[in-house]
Amino acid sequence: MGQDKALLRIGKSTLLDFVHHKLEATQLFDEIVVCRNQQNQSVAITFLPDIQPGLGPVGALYTLSVHYPNQHVLVVPVDMPLLQPVLIKELCETVLGLRSTYHYEGYHFPLFLHLDETTNFYLSKRLNLDTSDLSVASLLRDIGARQLAPPKDKSQFANLNKLEEWESFNRDNDFA
Repeated sequence: MGQDKALLRIGKSTLLDFVHHKLEATQLFDEIVVCRNQQNQSVAITFLPDIQPGLGPVGALYTLSVHYPNQHVLVVPVDMPLLQPVLIKELCETVLGLRSTYHYEGYHFPLFLHLDETTNFYLSKRLNLDTSDLSVASLLRDIGARQLAPPKDKSQFANLNKLEEWESFNRDNDFA
């Protein structure tokens, strides 16, 4: 997009603040962690700088695996502002207690990630031994992630990666 997506303005706040409030609305999380190298003081969350910067989502997942080994984490990208708290809550409640990684069929995020030894091994391998494929898709395939049927309303999975998508999103939604 040519700029930091997390700091894009959405109404009177940033996209990071906007997604943070959606996660808070679920009332499920004791801690919300953001993997990024630049902190944002407007929200009360934990910031973790990427251990190996510049590697995209897999680099952020690796950072989480180092700080939260053997735990489950919900991974929600900042560029999915249409994701609704109800869907986040449904995902977590459906898979909580299951010892695997889950995502919706056809979509890598939101991702309920089990940071077990297998996941940590494949993350470490990608970043330290084989950086040829840093895609989330290949990681999910390697760790045997399970897929859930997506909801009927797939618009929640819209991922804003281009300036044109961002402008269209803002035109179609009134956040004033």
